[in-house]
Amino acid sequence: MPLDLKTLTIAAALTLVSATAHAAGLRVRGEVKAIDGPMISVEAATGQVVDVSVPEPVVLLYRDIDIEDIAPGAYVAAPTVKGADGNRRALGLVVFPEAMRGLNEGFKSWDLGSDSKMTNATVAQIVARGTDRVFTVTYGDEQQLVEVPPSAPVTTFAPAADADIQIGMKVVIFAEQSGDAISGQYVGIHENGGLPPL
Repeated sequence: MPLDLKTLTIAAALTLVSATAHAAGLRVRGEVKAIDGPMISVEAATGQVVDVSVPEPVVLLYRDIDIEDIAPGAYVAAPTVKGADGNRRALGLVVFPEAMRGLNEGFKSWDLGSDSKMTNATVAQIVARGTDRVFTVTYGDEQQLVEVPPSAPVTTFAPAADADIQIGMKVVIFAEQSGDAISGQYVGIHENGGLPPL
């Protein structure tokens, strides 16, 4: 059975999202294999099935956007790995809604590989380098170059109060772990049926 969702206004949902989503914590990625009350069973790419308690889910719907639509001043999240030239190379790029500007600003460890990091920052400049776009981003007093290849998905997102979580969906659940128990509230899905690029 699909999970019923609370009806939230976009403004209220974004305020709630800012507390935990895209923050430090556990991200459970994979395909929904079973739903039993508040418990969602997610099969990861490794084949491991993880049970996550999501009693009051808020669905975040990600959608692709054109990189050309991103302008200096946008607030973005960029999961990256270190490139051959020493710069950070994006695995994806997410543009935050304006209401979430400043959320978890900085450069932190991430969980998409041994060298992966997450930069949440403001775009200062965008230049073309071959087929790549090179973003200069700033956070606090720091500046970083992020190379965005054509293969990196570029998205934005918003709460989707009318969405249901269903078996077979690809999801990212933003969760926390306490002992053996994993719980969360925010569930990311992509409108194309794939995983959000986080």
